Amino acid sequence: MPAPYLKHPKGIRDIEEWYVSTAIRKDLVLAIFDRQCEVALKNIEKMIEILGDTVQSAVVTGTDFGTQRGLFCSIETYRELYKPYHIAVNKLIHERSNWKTFSYTLSQTFPMLLEWIKPSRTFGIYAGVSAVCMMFVWACVPETKGRTLEEIEQEWLQN
Repeated sequence: MPAPYLKHPKGIRDIEEWYVSTAIRKDLVLAIFDRQCEVALKNIEKMIEILGDTVQSAVVTGTDFGTQRGLFCSIETYRELYKPYHIAVNKLIHERSNWKTFSYTLSQTFPMLLEWIKPSRTFGIYAGVSAVCMMFVWACVPETKGRTLEEIEQEWLQN
């Protein structure tokens, strides 16, 4: 929460209150997002003008949409409250620059990836990540079959 040093800050200051607001005060949330997006688009235009192609990528959102067990909001809520702004920011960046964009999330990603890109690309991403993980395990994780925990520990301590 920004400005924790303020004695009487304005706005929604509690995570529970925020999620309640997305359900019962959507007009307020959309007004906040409209203004944030307006400011963001102006700032992005200025950055593109000043920085040009010296920038290679930009993070367009850091909003975490869920946990390891599921999403904080439904796909319908995402479509209504968040997606229009993600589209606006990405559209401006891609129309005015050569920058690549990405979104940061540590939550359950599959439903959101299906929303952001085609299903075939979503499955392709998971297949690629799985292939990299498989190569990492093959190259970096020693075989443990038929070995005691003490033998494995000794090998790790030596390396």
